[in-house]
Formats: sequence, C-alpha cells, structure tokens
Amino acid sequence: MKKSIKLAKKFKNVEILWASVREPYNYIQAKQLKCHIITVPPSIIEKIEKFGKTFESLTTETVKNFLIDSRKSKFKI
Repeated sequence: MKKSIKLAKKFKNVEILWASVREPYNYIQAKQLKCHIITVPPSIIEKIEKFGKTFESLTTETVKNFLIDSRKSKFKI
C-alpha cells in the first residue's frame, strides 16, 4: 500500500482504495499511510468508535445495553 500511494502521487487523477477493512487496526493503518479512500463495514465502524474510551466507560456502556436488551425481550426470571 505504501508503494502504491507513493506512485499515485505522480498522477492527479489516481487515488488508492483500501477496500473493506477487516479489523479496526486496518483503519488506523490506512489513515497513517494517507490512503485516499477507505471502505469500512458497519461492524468495524462500531469498534472504531470505541477507540479512546476507558475500560470503565466501555464496561458501563455494555452493561447498560444488556439491560436495555433484557427489558425489550420481556423475559422474566
């Protein structure tokens, strides 16, 4: 990718596409390499949005989501 991006700089009408990122770190890699276009599936975007959150906030968010889901299910114990 690094070499492709460098070669693309020679042409005004050429951009490099990092297609369908498979893991959140690939997004970071593509940004660091200054890739022109990055396609990211929704499931990876959700994970990227969690970058920089503390363990405590992620845990609290997860527990709240479990609570919301359990209430929606109307399941009783």
